[in-house]
Amino acid sequence: MSGSVNWVEGSYEVIAKKLFNETDYETYYLEFDDLDRYGGFEPLRFLPRGKNVVLGLISTKKPELEDPQTIKAGIQMAAKVIADAQGVSYREALDCLGVSPQCGFSSSSLAGGKGMTEDIMWEKLELVKQVADEPPRPDRQQMQHRPTWIWRRYRSRDNRKGRHPVVISPHHATNHGVSHPRATGTFKASLRGIWRMVVRYPVFDVSYDVAIIFTLGSVVWVINGFFAWLPVQWPFTEFAGEVGTGTGITAFIGATIFEIGSVLLMLEAVNEKRTDCFGWALEEALEGYHLLLRPDPEGCAHHHSVRHGLLTTEEPGDGKEGRTWEWWPTWYELKTHYLREIGFLASLSQFIGASVFWISGFTALPSINSRLSTPASNGVYWLPQVVGGTGFIISSWLFMLETQPSWFTPAPKVLGWHIGFWNLVGAFGFTVCGALGFANRNNAAAYGSDLSTFIGSWAFLIGSVIQWYESLEKYPVDFR
Repeated sequence: MSGSVNWVEGSYEVIAKKLFNETDYETYYLEFDDLDRYGGFEPLRFLPRGKNVVLGLISTKKPELEDPQTIKAGIQMAAKVIADAQGVSYREALDCLGVSPQCGFSSSSLAGGKGMTEDIMWEKLELVKQVADEPPRPDRQQMQHRPTWIWRRYRSRDNRKGRHPVVISPHHATNHGVSHPRATGTFKASLRGIWRMVVRYPVFDVSYDVAIIFTLGSVVWVINGFFAWLPVQWPFTEFAGEVGTGTGITAFIGATIFEIGSVLLMLEAVNEKRTDCFGWALEEALEGYHLLLRPDPEGCAHHHSVRHGLLTTEEPGDGKEGRTWEWWPTWYELKTHYLREIGFLASLSQFIGASVFWISGFTALPSINSRLSTPASNGVYWLPQVVGGTGFIISSWLFMLETQPSWFTPAPKVLGWHIGFWNLVGAFGFTVCGALGFANRNNAAAYGSDLSTFIGSWAFLIGSVIQWYESLEKYPVDFR
């Protein structure tokens, strides 16, 4: 506040480690307009990867306009502290920094303002924009300095789902005297991840939506499995309408939910690293285009579409990194990129499989299924299950292969591999269900068909819940 009284003075040193590492926030606004009062930028060494700091370098208490070069020098010092601590380049450290006034101007009249005027306020805000548009460049020494004890781990699945995994050597980090984020693969971290599933609902993120929708669909299929298998296993549990009406309606609902999830999976596949633009893009499409979903040439122009950082500016379309949300790629993009990308092919196989499988869900409705002859039932009910289930098998295998170091080497330490594995089990269950259905007049075949549905539905549910967990863990950390 202009002309206000300082309640607390001192460095952030005493609170920085807990503030940055034990509070569930992504961005922190810190005042740095008076280094004599707040101390230097050294406490920023506790900032973990994946979090941001907005530096309040422009004073709202003093009417004198700051020198832009002085502000940029402060940003350089803060970026260097972060780069040294996190083991990243100066440019990467700059990506997590922003600049702003140290406080608001609205209360400037409470203590007379001390010379602060509306024109000066606007000049200071223009200064903020000027510095943000022209961030300080690193010198040659800063560009060459890049510690080797922390590095990014690239996986195409993580890239597609907007996840940013890093690998840290805690031993070397300790030797350098810097803090680092905790590993996310521990039991305690896993419990925190499960708690996130309870309290966080980022419905604007298409990866989260995919996981939730497949989880809901899997729950419906589990109910369907109970309806189909329990009366065969324990006839005394059967109730009126369970086998015909219950299984038919749940099959239709489950297949429809899987189809919706597969559509969203395709949208995710063509919008790698832009999953959190989905809610915005959908809202714009519904409001601005009257339900016509078409690409917007301006695209996701709000700040989170600028993936480089808080202090960088770029126009949408400046290269692949600045691309906007797409409802469907161009034919050129399909030929040159997506049809050669294993994650897209897996999503496409899932979509085709779900679309064919939906036919069996539709024909499972009691009013339709009860009127089908045996040849018709084989053609429009059992066959789509086999064909659709085969699409699921191919998709699941490709999703597993995407995370593996080689085609024959499993990757049990990767969440995406487990998702693919359990979906593969579920896919085999649904495919075997359809294959045995052709001989459903045989009691053993009918029992096997129902049991396969039951097992497959549970496997799909396990895979979907893991995917739900994965969608909320955007910054996984491994130790080496």
